[in-house]
Amino acid sequence: MLYYYLKTFHFLFAMTWFAGLIASGRLFVYQWEALNDVDPSKSILGAHLKKLVKRVWYYVTWPSMLLSFFFAFWMIQLRLYHMADSWMQVKIVMVIFLVAYQIKCHMIFKAFQGDEQKQSRRFLHYVNITALAFFVAFIFLMVLKDALNWMYGTIIAPSVVIAIALLLAQLRGKKPRTP
Repeated sequence: MLYYYLKTFHFLFAMTWFAGLIASGRLFVYQWEALNDVDPSKSILGAHLKKLVKRVWYYVTWPSMLLSFFFAFWMIQLRLYHMADSWMQVKIVMVIFLVAYQIKCHMIFKAFQGDEQKQSRRFLHYVNITALAFFVAFIFLMVLKDALNWMYGTIIAPSVVIAIALLLAQLRGKKPRTP
């Protein structure tokens, strides 16, 4: 019974971790837009977005990641035999990439906190889409882990999400903007 409580908490904190990553990615785009806006809105909106991203980053994203790891390690200790399962090995590799993604996002966060703009708006859109693709891949892997077709969900579904998001971003960029 303990295992299922741990699994519930692990799932809860993994979802809030993703919520923080997805929200932060979008807020990075808003910060970029605020830094490139005219001066009055740049200072007002920029300061507000800085505080907002800082709260999401330090009060949601990082604590959720750490708590998700805590419950994951506890679950692995109780059921060590899952380490031999191919879906668990794929999940661990995906988590390593997700942590690398979060470290990259932390570098972007630090740059914006110092009012530096190192990336383009398009790059920040890709950062935002990447978090969503990771989320979709993890959901497919966790739901289909015992099925033969989990591989399709972890590769094809995120690819489709990225393709649709990029297409929508391209179409949005071609529309004439109204002031």
